[in-house]
Amino acid sequence: MSIEILSFGIGTLLAVIGLVVAYIQWKQAKDVERLRREQLLATINRAKYLIIPNDVIEKIISSDSTESKETLRQWLWTLHKGASDNYVNAVYYYLTFEDQFTYSELDLIKKAGTITTKWEEHIWRSLIALRAENRKPGIEIPDFELDRPGSTVKLWTENNNSQPSISNEQQAETNSVDTE
Repeated sequence: MSIEILSFGIGTLLAVIGLVVAYIQWKQAKDVERLRREQLLATINRAKYLIIPNDVIEKIISSDSTESKETLRQWLWTLHKGASDNYVNAVYYYLTFEDQFTYSELDLIKKAGTITTKWEEHIWRSLIALRAENRKPGIEIPDFELDRPGSTVKLWTENNNSQPSISNEQQAETNSVDTE
């Protein structure tokens, strides 16, 4: 009789533990989905501000006044800022689907041509730097900028207090890479 009660107690305890574990997993999955939906809604919400109303477009096109040029300038900056925000949101949303994303994977994306400007690389690096796999001690962080051909600018040293100099060739390389 005591064996039966013991086996009933163990069975009940295992069932309760199984229900608790199932609830925890369900809650974690629900939280992840909620975060993904929030991110997607933020992107959608920002995208609606990028749409220029037709009457504003017609006003800008039909008039050559200073006011229309200022309106155009404001809308262009709004579009640029909105597109930049959407890019950041899209990268963040992409990374939420990845279990792990390291600097070596970032290097592969750079080599594939997905990242073409320093600004884009800064966005990716700032978001992946927050991930647990990239905060472990001993993680080697590669050069921060996109690979550039040729030599780099010589910076100030303790022995050389003069300002850094840059050749015309290096300046041309810097200008071509810095344009975003």
